[in-house]
Amino acid sequence: MQLEITMVLLLVAGLARGLPTIVNTTLCVGAHDGTQHCGSCLQPIECKTQEPVALPISCYPGTVCEEITPTTVACVPIASATACQCTSDKCDDYDSQFRVKCDASGITDVVDCNSRNRCIGNGTCSACPSSGSVDSFVDQECSSRYRCTNGAFSSVVNCAQGEYVSKNGSCSQAPPIPCAAADLCTAGLCPDLTNCSRYYICDPNQVPPAIEYFSCPSDQYFNPKTYLCESTTTNCDPWTTCKFTSVDGGTKRTSTATVSPDTPPEDCNANTVGNFPHGPCDSQYWACRQGSGSSYEVVEMQCPNGLVHSTNPDYPYCIDPSEEATCHAYAAEH
Repeated sequence: MQLEITMVLLLVAGLARGLPTIVNTTLCVGAHDGTQHCGSCLQPIECKTQEPVALPISCYPGTVCEEITPTTVACVPIASATACQCTSDKCDDYDSQFRVKCDASGITDVVDCNSRNRCIGNGTCSACPSSGSVDSFVDQECSSRYRCTNGAFSSVVNCAQGEYVSKNGSCSQAPPIPCAAADLCTAGLCPDLTNCSRYYICDPNQVPPAIEYFSCPSDQYFNPKTYLCESTTTNCDPWTTCKFTSVDGGTKRTSTATVSPDTPPEDCNANTVGNFPHGPCDSQYWACRQGSGSSYEVVEMQCPNGLVHSTNPDYPYCIDPSEEATCHAYAAEH
């Protein structure tokens, strides 16, 4: 009796949901009558005269729509589903016109973004300007981006946590590294994508391609179009507004070599090429470089112009002592 009551309640829940109408006609193009698809994470549909028709019962709580074969669907427990897994709001895996509301139990509802809007990134309904071509980020971390061209969405990119959408449209680990090919500036004056008041001189023939950054005068900002420091932030590179985060939400450690003060990297090879700190608040640093042929070697180098080498593995470059934490600690002790 208890089981029967539970099944009735689940059936009523499936019937009672006010889910969005499925209007995606591409689901049934060329399909035979009776072919089934998932119109959304909670709504199975059946094709009739090449039009999608919602099945009378939607997926009940704790289940989602799953395409079992190319022509049949079923509502399956969310834990065993291959799509529509979530614990927080996201875009519907079957139709980007919809956003799904999620909590720890899975999907609780499906919401239509309405005409001229589209779900982007972490379940955000965004609109496109009716004219022109505009690139827009969805979130502060710049992990989701879309392009609008005359009111139509295109080039939608959603990156994983700890990644950002680079300038060539690919997903790169955050934060950006100087002179990266994915950010389309590998030679000459290139902006620091983490700070509008700084820039690099990139040389693709050296490793790494930039050794130190250059700072604009106080209250001036680098314009990547004119290659000049200017008094307005209007011309800053758009990526400098991003709040880059790593997978763990903090600073990402990318170095695989072990380094201690006054000790060079234990292993210098193709996977560990780069700069490593010599010690705290030190102008000297170790550099793992490719030598002749396929060999690699560690050389000791010196930062120019009174700079010190950063001890932050995410930023292996020469910096001003005022920006190096170990210099502050050293000054406090002396």
